[in-house]
Amino acid sequence: MAKRVGRENDVMEIGENATHSLNFLSEGNTLRDLINRITLLIDDRPDDKNPFFEENRKAMMKAMLLLYCLTRRDRKLSEALDFCSRYIQGSSQAWNLPPEDGSPFTKSTTYLEVAKYCAAKLQQTNNPLLRTALSGITDTLESWEKTEERTMSNCRAGIRNNIENMRSRLLLNTLDNPRLPQISINDLSINGIILVINLPGLSFPADTRLAGGLIKALMMDAMVNREEQIRAPDQRYVGLIMDEYPLITTGSHSRTGDARQLQVIRSKGVFAIAATQGFSNLVNEIGINVLHSILVNFGNHFFLKTTEPGVEAYANQILGPRLARAQPPENDTPWKTDYAPHSPRIISTSIITPGALATLETHCAFIKLHNQFRTFLAHHLVPLYDTRHNVTLPPVSAKRDATEPPSDATLFSIKDVRKLIFNIDESGTGWNPIEALSPVDLDCYPPPETDPFLNWDQYLKPDATPPTNNGDDSDDALF
Repeated sequence: MAKRVGRENDVMEIGENATHSLNFLSEGNTLRDLINRITLLIDDRPDDKNPFFEENRKAMMKAMLLLYCLTRRDRKLSEALDFCSRYIQGSSQAWNLPPEDGSPFTKSTTYLEVAKYCAAKLQQTNNPLLRTALSGITDTLESWEKTEERTMSNCRAGIRNNIENMRSRLLLNTLDNPRLPQISINDLSINGIILVINLPGLSFPADTRLAGGLIKALMMDAMVNREEQIRAPDQRYVGLIMDEYPLITTGSHSRTGDARQLQVIRSKGVFAIAATQGFSNLVNEIGINVLHSILVNFGNHFFLKTTEPGVEAYANQILGPRLARAQPPENDTPWKTDYAPHSPRIISTSIITPGALATLETHCAFIKLHNQFRTFLAHHLVPLYDTRHNVTLPPVSAKRDATEPPSDATLFSIKDVRKLIFNIDESGTGWNPIEALSPVDLDCYPPPETDPFLNWDQYLKPDATPPTNNGDDSDDALF
């Protein structure tokens, strides 16, 4: 990534083999906001099976998260907090603490007792925010003791499942590691720093969901508020690229949900690219209604090979119909039809025939770009900048005629993609999007020889000529 962009100091990575860690408490995000946001992300499911225990579970999670955040950032707190920090990080089994020399805890000590002990110690602090938060936690813990056993058992089970998200060494030691150089959310949204979040979603799905969702929500907030901190002419386009989107999606209609955030950031100089292997995983995570709210915010659609019927149906709906000429049957007679006998007639048919996505070649895709469509090889979508030159990229907001070839170092916006025809150079190892620029719009595609039923002359511009494939069938349009 750094070599492609040409700004090695502006590309940072957190995650496996990370060289930087992320400071969650950046400007504009208080400790209280962080705790509330994490709690919302954990419980942000449309099909919560235990809504009755929602408040108790959130209260206990807030207590543990507060203790975690404090022990990670305040070196002057008591030894009890240090001990509790080791417990939260997974050095002991859930709900049972091992005995240690000099500690007031035994094997039978529960987390409830640890939380009460730590809360009492923290009352000595002069921080008004901490005193207010800990006072509420103490009241919650006292009411918890009066709850009947069955209710406590059900609520405890929910907490135990959720707390696994916070006990992973990968999450705690990587995302907020004081030994690594730290970057803030403001650096990402204002100063143009590229952050690569590298989390193993298959090995640690719960950690990936929590960390990815939290970072995504904080970045969206920063993107919305950045216009207050930087002049509009100096703003770059900000890209949010999310692979395995179901792992980090948030589905509520609250301020942290993707449906609400995507509606706002699309008008703030931000573009989002989300990739998923199907809709079924998204439906399981956020529900069908929220999925529909999210999908309407995406203007460009790329349909790759899949066997999921729902994706095929959605692709047909997005791509719309195509016009084709069909030859009438030989036995048609003029008085039975409204067209001349034995002459072709115009019919409407689907772009994607049944089963077309399942049989699509691996590196091909059906694409809908701003009311235009064509099938490209998937690798034609890669170059948004010229990788042959190590030049600093100017702001995308620079005004220029879309039909004029830009300089080799210009970063293309999403709206420029439909003006580009990407080719691979003769060696097959480099990208040459600059020389492939053409004023011919996608209206002239596919070439007439690929579909004898269509009269493409009506779609061609007066001064345009249909592009040819130079004998290479791999670049033909697929419909």
